[in-house]
Amino acid sequence: MSLVKIQSKALKQLSAPIHSITRANISYTLSNGGVAARLYKHVMFTDSHVYDVGLKVSIVRLCRNSMIIVTDRELDVLGSYELSLQGIHQMNGYITMQEMASDSADSYTYEFHQNDRLTDQELSLLIADLI
Repeated sequence: MSLVKIQSKALKQLSAPIHSITRANISYTLSNGGVAARLYKHVMFTDSHVYDVGLKVSIVRLCRNSMIIVTDRELDVLGSYELSLQGIHQMNGYITMQEMASDSADSYTYEFHQNDRLTDQELSLLIADLI
């Protein structure tokens, strides 16, 4: 007769601690001026913006739920935006102004907060030049 008690997997899961270790939201800094993207502002009346190609921005730092973008124009932070990147679905979100030291006085830095987090595949596609 064996004195070893064998527990089922269901009992082990019930007795396991509730908290789990998750991967940290690591931030990546992109080199060579960042990744080029287009930023579109959502407006209610789009008659005058039918052929809008978007504002050219550079993504200089990114993580799963936000991106630091640099542009040469001052943007309205009270709006809804859409960010378009080649190879990745268009992301909806909003922007906030960032206080970062900039090399030139004519560039503005914002943080784009997307509504959906980036997947592992999308993140690896964007940081491919860092590896």
